[in-house]
Amino acid sequence: MTPDETAIRQAIATWIRASEAGDAPTILSLVADDVVFHTPGGAPFGKKEFGAGPQPHRLKVKADVLEVVVSGDHAFTRVRLDVSIVPTLGAAEMKLSGYTMSVFKRGAGGKWQIWRDANLLAPVQG
Repeated sequence: MTPDETAIRQAIATWIRASEAGDAPTILSLVADDVVFHTPGGAPFGKKEFGAGPQPHRLKVKADVLEVVVSGDHAFTRVRLDVSIVPTLGAAEMKLSGYTMSVFKRGAGGKWQIWRDANLLAPVQG
């Protein structure tokens, strides 16, 4: 595994830990200022919309990084995710599962950040 692949895998692991901890500043540090997120059924959105407002839930995340491909200052990843969303206000837990494809770009100081992200998670039936 190359140092770039290792750094990207570490960024994904940091994202998961920060997501589970509700650590928004760390999560936002992992995305480029011009990031574009794609989700099923919605219009693409950027960093400002992604980081808006407190989230009234906790996450439990299981991730399997299937692929990391680096080419120069860009890379893409495919990740299989299982996510449990546990509302803090008493609503029922929701489980999502599926794949993401992310494009990373090397930013200032060589830091890899998410630049484009397609999240294809869907509710788990049953």
